[in-house]
Amino acid sequence: RRELLKVTGSQFLSVLKSGSVSLGLVSFDDRIVMIVAREAATGFLDRNQQDIIDKLKSLVAIYSCSHDLQKHRDAISSTADRVKDLAMEAGLQNVTLLTLDENEAAAAPGHAHGQFVPPCVYGENLDAGEMQPTVLFYAHYDVMPIGDRSDWHSDPLVAELKNVPERGGDRLYGRGTADDKGGLMAILSALRAVSTSCSHLPINVKIIFEGEEEIGSVHLPQYLEKHRDLLAADVLVLADTDNIAFGTPCLTYSLRGCVDMDVDVRVATQSSHSGSFGGPVVDAATCLCRVIATLHDKEGNIAVEGFSEGIRKPTDKELRNIGSIKYDEHKFREECGLLPGVQLAGDPDTHIFSKVWLQPAINVIGIDAADIATCSNRIIPHAKARISCRIAANQDVDHIVSSLQKHLVHHAPFGAHISFPFLDVLKPWVCVPEGPAFAAAEGALRDGFGCAVVYTGCGGTIGFVEPFQRVFGNIPALLLGVEDPYTNAHGENESVLLPDLFRTMRSLVFLLFELADTYKSRRPTVED
Repeated sequence: RRELLKVTGSQFLSVLKSGSVSLGLVSFDDRIVMIVAREAATGFLDRNQQDIIDKLKSLVAIYSCSHDLQKHRDAISSTADRVKDLAMEAGLQNVTLLTLDENEAAAAPGHAHGQFVPPCVYGENLDAGEMQPTVLFYAHYDVMPIGDRSDWHSDPLVAELKNVPERGGDRLYGRGTADDKGGLMAILSALRAVSTSCSHLPINVKIIFEGEEEIGSVHLPQYLEKHRDLLAADVLVLADTDNIAFGTPCLTYSLRGCVDMDVDVRVATQSSHSGSFGGPVVDAATCLCRVIATLHDKEGNIAVEGFSEGIRKPTDKELRNIGSIKYDEHKFREECGLLPGVQLAGDPDTHIFSKVWLQPAINVIGIDAADIATCSNRIIPHAKARISCRIAANQDVDHIVSSLQKHLVHHAPFGAHISFPFLDVLKPWVCVPEGPAFAAAEGALRDGFGCAVVYTGCGGTIGFVEPFQRVFGNIPALLLGVEDPYTNAHGENESVLLPDLFRTMRSLVFLLFELADTYKSRRPTVED
């Protein structure tokens, strides 16, 4: 093997186009070729770490925030162009920006006429031939809002490297370093490593990187329908989930759904003097606070009738898996920054991961009332809150929305008028993580991280998975990522642990070869 490693994978793959070949007294079959090619590709990653980090920094520097598409239109377009260049550098062919015309985009719920629709970056390398499987890699290049810059320890658009031993070591801080520009770079770096080190990729590869994931992948179904044939694949690999601990590779098999809904409370047609009318007239902010306080009981359990119906019962295997994960309340509190004395909600005997992965949740994520900086002694006639609900697998989203709205109207205090001007829905997703694709992923991640894979649920929502499988059938979906509990994706001081970022890249390199080996029965034999 030492002698083999003196020869590049490129030379071997160029020679070994069929069967095996003899060199001296030793016969080299496909498995040996795969070992050599893997070594060559991971060696490329090792030699080019700084270049990869610099490329990630260049993406972070472009503020591709999708929460205000018109405001950030130029930055989003610039990011798509930059990603297109990186895809071509990674050895992909026919790299292009997919777009929708106005008529196509108008089919998306909530689309406004003339609204900017971020393009999807597409590329392919089909040199492995039709007898090899085709894998579609997904990531997104848009990011969440920065929020208050004063909450960041460094400039969120200038990625900064810091060594934090208690959080795994070297971490790169900045918006999008992990979610999901880090995941995107992991994919492109792995493809670049293999395409540079070998004569061709061992399997067929396609990519689609979107620019609207952080706002619910609004137009993704339209892209999928329009490009159904172009995007057809045997396996989906999505690099946008997290690991339960740094240094531990995870495959996600379930995602909670998400319902975002605005609750609009009105008590009057105008504001009024709090001295002249205060007392008899209750302000809208008080009514809003009282009605959203009814969503949970005093222990923090959801108190909305019908909201917890239809939850999928976990299998015994799932429960054993969750119970085997060494994870305690202290670690959970530390990772989310919970203050001393603040209690956790819900049944204390239920495992944290069962609560986060398998059960629904309701949170208030925004409130609009009078601004403290400009308020005066007047009764507020109008207040509004945005409620975010996480929906468990198998729950009926329409029933959940109906139950929640009925509850809020029923509990409106003092006859306050309640309406729901905004609603956005993403469905939950779950799969059975079995079969050759999952076996290949297990092996690749084990080799990349040096330890066994943990199968996990995810409390978050990824809008891409469910519509893709709905359009293209129930193909295997491998969900992995570069985030860990200290990443703080969506929050201030987002970061990615660089050792895990490169472990993920190595794993993706190995996955290309593992899938080729797993699906090799599709290839013609010598007799054929």
